[in-house]
Amino acid sequence: MDTAASESSLPSQTHFKSCWKLDDGSNAVIRSICPADEQLMIKFHETLSEDSVQLRYFHAIALDSRTAHQRLTRICSPDLNREIVLVAEYKDPSSGEGQIIAVARLSKANKANEAEFALLWLAIPSNTSAWEQSCCVC
Repeated sequence: MDTAASESSLPSQTHFKSCWKLDDGSNAVIRSICPADEQLMIKFHETLSEDSVQLRYFHAIALDSRTAHQRLTRICSPDLNREIVLVAEYKDPSSGEGQIIAVARLSKANKANEAEFALLWLAIPSNTSAWEQSCCVC
């Protein structure tokens, strides 16, 4: 099989983008993660509670480990042959500053026809009933 032909048939993760209206009427953009998201991912991890980290990763991981440059470089530049990562980005209407409020990952497992799906999301900052949720399905 021609490697160049098979690689060109892979979906281009950089082109996925969809706008969604949130319950409070504001908008979030669901899009593919990209290398430029590293700083937004650091801020995202800084907002997570220990319980959310435990639910997502099934064990405690220190903030400095979760936000290490080498780890975030790998996360923000996924291998499309093995995983797809989407983020939901919310822009604060007053400042225009972007914030990642959700991360979803679908990763191929070592066994054929198996994958792991993980989702971690936050409430938007203006929501007075702030909550965090985590979901991991194997």
